[in-house]
Amino acid sequence: MNAETNIKNKEVILEVNNLIAGYDDKPVINGISFKLDKGEIIALLGENGAGKTTTIYSILSLLPPWDGKIFLNTKRIGFVLEKTGMLPDLTVRENFYFFSKLINNSKESKSYDDFIKVLGIDNFFEKKIKSLSTGMKKRAEIGRALLSNPELLILDEPTEGIDAVGRYEIKQMIKKLSELYGCSILLTTHNLLEAEDICERIILLKDSKILINEKIKSIIAQGKSLESFYMEKMKK
Repeated sequence: MNAETNIKNKEVILEVNNLIAGYDDKPVINGISFKLDKGEIIALLGENGAGKTTTIYSILSLLPPWDGKIFLNTKRIGFVLEKTGMLPDLTVRENFYFFSKLINNSKESKSYDDFIKVLGIDNFFEKKIKSLSTGMKKRAEIGRALLSNPELLILDEPTEGIDAVGRYEIKQMIKKLSELYGCSILLTTHNLLEAEDICERIILLKDSKILINEKIKSIIAQGKSLESFYMEKMKK
């Protein structure tokens, strides 16, 4: 099943309806539904195996769903997955040139100069990917995802394996990308402080379903941190 592009509400960039997907004969997600508004940043939360990555793969048509519908209000989607294929023996600049040539509609591609300083990659733009630290590689990956000038940006664990300083910098960068380019962002993370600081809403997956779909402001208004709220819900 491929994602359809006929959402009636033009303020919604992504709509997932009763999605069921899994591997072999075991469903990992079982009937989940949610929407992502234009310009919104949402975090998919949950323990390992909860279905965060499975959901993303289904949205990107990398994993055929068993049932349900996925609707998109755009064809311009950028994504960063655990392994997205940056060419290690090429520099960041050479990678950007290569991947920009793969974009079908050159009119939709974005100039490198628009975001290399925002991403903080100008200092290592001429270095080979294999020589970069994990944090630098992650920034370069996000840059590659921006080449298609996406209206929807999907980030799977964007700060995994990065030190505290790198996590802070990437966290600030993600917020700035949304502000500057107006792209909607769907990300997965295990870092609750990160989700609380970056995102407007969380979707908590548990036992193959959505346990919580709630705005961060609503949680804070209850006098709770996202961490305490998360632990409370997961223990039930």
